[in-house]
Amino acid sequence: MRDIAVAADVAYQTLYNYFPSKAQLGLALLARDAEDWGSRELGAGEDPVQALGSLARSGIAFVSRRDRELWREAVVEVIRAGESVVRQVDPGSGERLDALLAGAQQRGSLDAYLDTQVMANVIESLFESAYLGFIVNGDSDAESVIEGLVRQVELVLGPYLRRA
Repeated sequence: MRDIAVAADVAYQTLYNYFPSKAQLGLALLARDAEDWGSRELGAGEDPVQALGSLARSGIAFVSRRDRELWREAVVEVIRAGESVVRQVDPGSGERLDALLAGAQQRGSLDAYLDTQVMANVIESLFESAYLGFIVNGDSDAESVIEGLVRQVELVLGPYLRRA
């Protein structure tokens, strides 16, 4: 925190007025970096599972750009507050997932009776679980986490897929 205060040319205590802990500062940095990692629209005819896999890949790449220790500290802070890490770092994630699913539904790739908002919440929970596992388990590699996440998404979304 002292090094950051010096680099920002502010007093050490001033930094603590805005960020009460290193984890809070880390969350702010992560949230700033997350502004466009998740903006993804479904292309015409694109398989929703593949689109979500692509989104998962960019999410894991985003997580990988920062030190896992910073992520771990941020995760502890978020969990203590009873919040979702995904929602804390990227508050619009659920709405974007819902929009992606609704777009697939409008294009006929998903059954019309699917509640896209509920499914977006389920998929967001799967993403959260995968990201937390990746952050906490220093031995996990990105590809296996992504493959596992895509399999889970396909399991929950599979019954609603309408493939040509």
